[in-house]
Amino acid sequence: MYLVMSCNRTPLNIDEVALSNGTKSKAHFNAANNASDLLCGTNGDVPNQAFEKNLSAFSRQALLSNTYCIKIVFYIVRDNNGVGGFNAADIPTIMRNLNDAYNPHNIFLYHVGVEYINNSTYVDLDVNANNNEFPGLISSKSSSNAINFYLVNSIFSSQGSYAGMAENIPSRNLVVANQSALSTTSAHEVGHCLNLFHTHRGPGEGGCAEAPNGSNCSSCGDYVCDTPADPGLGSGNVDFSTCTYIGGNGFYPAVNNIMSYAAWCRDRFTNGQATRLLAALAGSSVLQPIINTNCNIPTISGPNTVCNATLFSLNNVPANTSVSWDASPGGLVTLSNQSTNGVTVQQNSGQSGSIVLRARINYADGNRINITKIVELPGADVPLVSLNPSSMQCMTMGSNRYFYAGDNSSGSFQNISNNPNVAEVDWQILDYSTSPATSITNFQKYSNTVINSSISLTMPNRSSDYVITIVPRLKHKCGAWGEWGPGHSYFIKRNCASSFNALDVSYNSSDRRHKLSFSESYREVEKAIFSSPNMKSKLSNNFDIHVYDSSNKEVFSKKSARDTSILLPRLSTGTYSIELLKNGYIYRQSLEVK
Repeated sequence: MYLVMSCNRTPLNIDEVALSNGTKSKAHFNAANNASDLLCGTNGDVPNQAFEKNLSAFSRQALLSNTYCIKIVFYIVRDNNGVGGFNAADIPTIMRNLNDAYNPHNIFLYHVGVEYINNSTYVDLDVNANNNEFPGLISSKSSSNAINFYLVNSIFSSQGSYAGMAENIPSRNLVVANQSALSTTSAHEVGHCLNLFHTHRGPGEGGCAEAPNGSNCSSCGDYVCDTPADPGLGSGNVDFSTCTYIGGNGFYPAVNNIMSYAAWCRDRFTNGQATRLLAALAGSSVLQPIINTNCNIPTISGPNTVCNATLFSLNNVPANTSVSWDASPGGLVTLSNQSTNGVTVQQNSGQSGSIVLRARINYADGNRINITKIVELPGADVPLVSLNPSSMQCMTMGSNRYFYAGDNSSGSFQNISNNPNVAEVDWQILDYSTSPATSITNFQKYSNTVINSSISLTMPNRSSDYVITIVPRLKHKCGAWGEWGPGHSYFIKRNCASSFNALDVSYNSSDRRHKLSFSESYREVEKAIFSSPNMKSKLSNNFDIHVYDSSNKEVFSKKSARDTSILLPRLSTGTYSIELLKNGYIYRQSLEVK
């Protein structure tokens, strides 16, 4: 049996036309208002062709960088005498809307023709299971090497009227009702042709419903795990004034997904859907003929990070085109010297983050494609840098240890690679077995996301126990090095029985408070480091204490303290991190409160 599935329910008095500039229009209100339901007739009860399942992680990443050009032919269906039919002057608008949806995922659509079918039989297309005219329409005129996009006055069956439908999933053929062609229905039906199911696919479409928590996302619903479970969207559970879901019941569907039912809120695909689209284009024999292997897509060249006024160039610009530039989100940069071949980007004062720089290439025939590049905007500051391991530790001579640079801006050790301002880490290691201290340079640097964010060091053998200090500094992505430190100190001994803490912690059971004081181990380290006259001048009695709970929330701090002991407030049961900053070095240790 041929199943007809609902998508694009259009409540009265709401127009689903999403113009290419992002604004909403009432131009088609009267037409939409005449139909109580605009449905999608694509049959979801078909086998899942999961071309993406066989991809390795490497192949998946390579796939996402591929660019595909798709050919599309429009067929305007009119009466026998050539009267009526879709206005061909609006086809460039369909193309612009399609490219706005698909270009962010490296899929570009080009129409290679507009043809007419003068046959009154197909003007109002009957798709009832026992009288399905869609195959006859395809047979009357079609191209074997393009998506065939048919435009008819209406599509109907005994179950209702339809906005559009694809012949299959995947497929090279789709049909859209004239009044819905300028809406997201067109991108929706092309999505079916390129192997996407409805986000709400379930038992009514020959599948199983996706659980609200997504636990069965790879085998139910639309088979895409980054599209949240969708109970089916429409006028009863979506606030279309804000495009938010109001249905509850544990669901959090993506109202903006093009393959959903929230017709005029739809404007994007997820990364998982993009992977499925690209995998189908790479692996489906049905889709291979529609791919244009000779297209030369323009590219934006320029740095990935903007520090000053920076020129970005647009390469391979087609002849007889115009180019407009924009950046989103707005307000972060200023664009100047805009031309067909490039644009200058200047980071606005006090702004940081990332932008999507976009070149909109407008063709003489009305088509438009969008070329984008993600550009990072570093903040002004290089963060404080910390080390892991961060507490005073005993390390055995001759042993090999790893040290990692981290971001200490919020008081807890974080991966420095997550900070958008940092480009590189530099290291300074001093050996205090000599006087004055000597530099250790024979350590191995490892490249991570941030260059040299970790090192491997073998502890030199000496005749007696000694202390080393390791101090890192960070390089801003715009070129300037930050200050050294704070660093850390470590005991190097012939044999290590245990780790050492900078602070001794005692507990007074009567008032249930902990007291912190400097340990004898810390005194030894301080004596070793600051024994030389040069270092002694930097010795200070001032220090900072910070205490964080298990969620990294600061529960106590005291800055520029001079007392030899610190009383902490009463602490509830849990694990805490104590941080001491003194004389340019930072030490951490844990405290378990039972």
